[in-house]
Amino acid sequence: MFAERISAVKDSRPQLATAVSFLRKGDTLVVTKPDRLARSTGDLLALVERVRERGAELRILSMGGAELDTSS
Repeated sequence: MFAERISAVKDSRPQLATAVSFLRKGDTLVVTKPDRLARSTGDLLALVERVRERGAELRILSMGGAELDTSS
């Protein structure tokens, strides 16, 4: 489990970078809300691409009442 208490506005997010680098094929990165993960839609899409490049998927538990799972 990785936790970071830093604003998404900051350029340096060491725990997020560590979490993504830790991902292996078949893993799923789970986050609570997209606004805790990315600054913008473009930033979120870039992160999804980085996660997928590692053979993993992203699951966001609260997307305005719905759930986002990039594995489906």
